Amino acid sequence: MIGLIVGIAQWSCLYTSMSKGLGKHSWDVPITALTVEIRLADQLLGSITHFAVKASLVFFFLRLFGTLTWVRVTCYGLLTLTFLAYGSYEVVVLAFCIPRPGEEWGNVVLARCATTAPATIAVNVCAVVADLALFIMPFPIIAGLTLSRPKKKGLLVVFLVGFLVVVTSVVGLVYRVRVSYYTIDPIWDGGNVAITAYMEVFGTVIVACTPALPGLWSNVLSESAFFSSLRSRILGSRSRRTGDSNVSGSMPTARTYPPPTFQNESISKTSFRTGSQRELVGEEDGMDEYPLKTIQKTMGVNVSRAEKQ
Repeated sequence: MIGLIVGIAQWSCLYTSMSKGLGKHSWDVPITALTVEIRLADQLLGSITHFAVKASLVFFFLRLFGTLTWVRVTCYGLLTLTFLAYGSYEVVVLAFCIPRPGEEWGNVVLARCATTAPATIAVNVCAVVADLALFIMPFPIIAGLTLSRPKKKGLLVVFLVGFLVVVTSVVGLVYRVRVSYYTIDPIWDGGNVAITAYMEVFGTVIVACTPALPGLWSNVLSESAFFSSLRSRILGSRSRRTGDSNVSGSMPTARTYPPPTFQNESISKTSFRTGSQRELVGEEDGMDEYPLKTIQKTMGVNVSRAEKQ
């Protein structure tokens, strides 16, 4: 939740910059669009949200597979690596992007803030390493499990999204290196860096939240009063439509008769058990034997009586 909320706040900083004219080619961007305050907020919020979304996956693996020693060591190592990387980057940004005594928020501070590119690349190298480790770590565990086909399909979707997050992280690193050392249009290429950064953040949020969706559905949503009332209304409307279709049919209704009775006919069990030419109904679960023809005849008599009544 922290990563999602702070990620949306970081996106609002980018949206504000775009509304002022940022996102075009460097020679088409007005000078008023380059504000060091928004850049500072974007850098600080970006470190927080990237650390939060990666930490959510780390804690998720600890909760599921924390009994395995190598999983605990890997998770705590990744948590320490990402915390030191993003924490140190926060210190660098605060040191370079805040005006010194006697300075104003202007081009001098903005130019000095742009010199933090090597620190940005170093942090993103650590981020790529962490993403690769988080993507690969579940495979040895899942390989030893016996899973049903639907669960395998669900895991395939989750890992596919995770793979796309890793690819996005690598592409973002390439764009950061390009912006820092090779580009002649840094603002335009910087937009590609922002796009990959937000794809990485929100893609990681999706990966972290997807395993909890079945539990949310079965334990919370499906048991809620709203869902129960909605389900009863839907089932009720279906049953009414089915009843209406049956009533509107042109088939005639069958005439019903009362069940046959044997009150006036006394049947001797011994008379049924003699003779080889009579049809018998075999005994089952302690039931007495009755001749089939006699029963059919008795049923016919009772039906004729019911019709006369």
